[in-house]
Amino acid sequence: MSNTTKKIDYQCNHCGSSDLLFDAWAVWNAEEQRMELETTFAMTFCKKCDGETHENEISYNPEVTV
Repeated sequence: MSNTTKKIDYQCNHCGSSDLLFDAWAVWNAEEQRMELETTFAMTFCKKCDGETHENEISYNPEVTV
């Protein structure tokens, strides 16, 4: 059976980089021994542009080469 779930990625709307940081809160799950994402916020930071940006959602397909 094939996995038909659509995968996505995010890119900077200024430069197209996917090297983004998202503003969020995480909580510690002691039983699982890991952080879990609780809330995300609107702010996104592009490491390539070195500044705040807005992200564009794109389809993710690692098998396709451009």
